[in-house]
Amino acid sequence: MPVALNEEQQVVAGLDKGAYLVDAGAGVGKTTAITQRTVCLVERGADLDRILNVTFTVKAAQEMAKRVFGSLGRRMIWATNFHRLCTRLLRMFPEFGVAEGFTIVDDKESEDLIKGLLRSAAGDADPKKLLPMIGEQIKRNRECELWPGTQDPMTIFGKKDPVIAFVAAAYDEHLRNETMVDFDLMLFKVAIGLHRSPQLRRRVAALWDYVQVDEFQDTDTIQFEILKHITPHGNVLGCGDIDQGIYRWRGAEPKNMHYFIKHFKARVVPLQINYRSNSEILDLANRVIRNNPDRLQKVLQSSKGPGGRVVIRNCQDSRAEAELIAAEVKSLLRAGTDPGQIAVLYRVGASSRLVEQAINSHKIPHRILGGLRFWARKEAKDVVAWAKVLLRRTDWDAYRRATQTPRLGIGDAGWKLVLESEHPEAGLVAHHSRRASGFLRNLGLGRAKGKGAEALEYLLELSGYKQQLMEECAYDSEEMAQRLGNVQEALSAIREIGSIETFLDEVVLGLPDNGDGREKSITLATIHAAKGLEWAHVFIVAVVDEMLPHVLSLRSDDQIAEERRLFYVAITRAGKGLHLTCPTLLDVPGAGAKVVLPSRFLAEAGLSPRGRR
Repeated sequence: MPVALNEEQQVVAGLDKGAYLVDAGAGVGKTTAITQRTVCLVERGADLDRILNVTFTVKAAQEMAKRVFGSLGRRMIWATNFHRLCTRLLRMFPEFGVAEGFTIVDDKESEDLIKGLLRSAAGDADPKKLLPMIGEQIKRNRECELWPGTQDPMTIFGKKDPVIAFVAAAYDEHLRNETMVDFDLMLFKVAIGLHRSPQLRRRVAALWDYVQVDEFQDTDTIQFEILKHITPHGNVLGCGDIDQGIYRWRGAEPKNMHYFIKHFKARVVPLQINYRSNSEILDLANRVIRNNPDRLQKVLQSSKGPGGRVVIRNCQDSRAEAELIAAEVKSLLRAGTDPGQIAVLYRVGASSRLVEQAINSHKIPHRILGGLRFWARKEAKDVVAWAKVLLRRTDWDAYRRATQTPRLGIGDAGWKLVLESEHPEAGLVAHHSRRASGFLRNLGLGRAKGKGAEALEYLLELSGYKQQLMEECAYDSEEMAQRLGNVQEALSAIREIGSIETFLDEVVLGLPDNGDGREKSITLATIHAAKGLEWAHVFIVAVVDEMLPHVLSLRSDDQIAEERRLFYVAITRAGKGLHLTCPTLLDVPGAGAKVVLPSRFLAEAGLSPRGRR
């Protein structure tokens, strides 16, 4: 069945031999265009079995293969993502140095293996603290094998603690001895083999006449290295949108699109006709993103034309903002809007608490996309456990959780002894007085401060809990902000109620259990989790400086540029209704209410909030 294409898509579909970068904006139907290019290549005589289509997820690859089958009646054998591609190459070519019959270890198995090696090397080491640091050293070791002499072989973590360097080296040695590979090692093994062996490079590259890579802004340096080696014929197409490159914090490099153009001397082909949003929304998106340096110049154009609505509201504080959003959502639902067509997006997960609370009060069914309800998050549960311990509640689970965050070194067998006592503290004194002495002393000091949020926050500091969180996330400022933010949001909830006792009795035990997905629900999500999705109506929470852009991203122009891309992604999720809210007093985790200004991104776009509520 013929597929209708617009003029820009027809240009992409008609591309023949050569190197091309398809600069595909949000909602422009890039998958359709790339799929049709595959179909057209075959119709012009190319062998479908010699076309490689690589995209970011298995699901996306399967969708592309399904569309090709629908047009040609033949299945693609090379529609995949990078990890599956590399797994297949490792099994096809023993020259990569991985023995036949190798086993793939998943992330959980990898973590368990590192923990075991760590226990053997230093039994008293804290795995939660050291695991991320060991992971960074493992990655550095592999990079130095691929590009020897280009960087210091020791990370800052490995230099500070020789155990980190030892376990990192022992981990890769264990994988090698046991014929195992983890997800990252798959990529490194292929990249190293292609880099070192011209003969292997020729044999692998000979598999394909054409290579196409989707979501190119999300590729990392290793994936780009592999691509360069498998395309000596120069028949390569990259497709992506540097304006939607929002994953640098986890290794992606949006600038790979520029490197692609330079390395392959590629022709840039734009896709700018958007099928998702009305022109009012795209006009704002274009005005926001044009301020980013080093982007590929394009302007999104709406196929729908005008008819959209962009509303920017100033609110007194974060609580009023949440109430406003809940009321507006309720109004949309009463007007007949499908709940599944409404989303509330926020920069950090901790921002969801007040919104959840307001939505619950209006009895609006909702789901949390790609995450948990606020009080189901680990840090929120930790704070609740410590609150119960501070009040000396006879809650065995709370005490056990508290004594593991940070860990006191009491295992399952030791905890069984504690359970024989009438109260957890009595059991700790009777059976683990030495290990628990500091824990119990800190409890006494915390209790001396009273039964409010200040006492609990003091105890979390004194116990080393917050320090442990920061050490666990030392390698990832984004995760640190999320997790510490969850802690501070939980403390803020206690402050609002007045006492821990009232908080535990009246709030935590009585939280509504909305959002289980069984009802038609509106969606709550971080902007990162919302990428690739769309709704008719989108609310963006706290469009203010220090939140969007985030305070941790104000250190460099590169970080601010990524925040601007994040705002652009959030805007372009909306079809016909975009609602931006700007509280004057922002509820900042750990700092109470703070006076903030509307986001600089709004001023750059020539907008200012109005309509205080």
